[in-house]
Amino acid sequence: MVQRNPVYLIDDDESIRDAILLNLHVDGLIAMGFPDCNAFLSSLPNLKPGCILLDLHMPTKGGLELQTELTKACIYWPIIVVTGTRDLENCRAAFRAGAVDFLCKPIGGDELREALKPAFAQLETLRERDEASLLVHQLTLREREVFDLLCRGFGTKEIAKVLAISTRTVDAHRANISTKLGTRSVAEFVHIQMLASV
Repeated sequence: MVQRNPVYLIDDDESIRDAILLNLHVDGLIAMGFPDCNAFLSSLPNLKPGCILLDLHMPTKGGLELQTELTKACIYWPIIVVTGTRDLENCRAAFRAGAVDFLCKPIGGDELREALKPAFAQLETLRERDEASLLVHQLTLREREVFDLLCRGFGTKEIAKVLAISTRTVDAHRANISTKLGTRSVAEFVHIQMLASV
């Protein structure tokens, strides 16, 4: 399982942390371990987006508290909750807060690999959305108006009429949009717009 995105394991039990990290490294994954939520949060500004394996029950700050803090900070990295107890209420709370999966310790290698597949897929979707958002935010207000009309299927003459500008000006804006978005395809414009608006 070769993956460029890292996995962050937050668990206060050192032996479990070491065992899971070993499994992840054997699978060729980039993985880092943290003994508690505060250690993770202090490192967060320097971390690349990744999947989080999160123990629910820790002495200082629990996994559900961390989920809440990350959501407030608009960080939606996929979270797989891991726990030593089959606590149904906490499981429900974790899923309501956006957890991708819920695993009970001890965690087998195959079980972990299966849980990571949808987490990595979700992370890729988040990455594409963020990239699309950055592209669209490069557009000026007028370019954004032209872009939105292009995405709605308007032609150059229709756009010129709606915005009360010349067709040459529309063409100039369209050229700028194509340069900034890296494509001339209206279908790709629509795809970028859809991703950016998610």
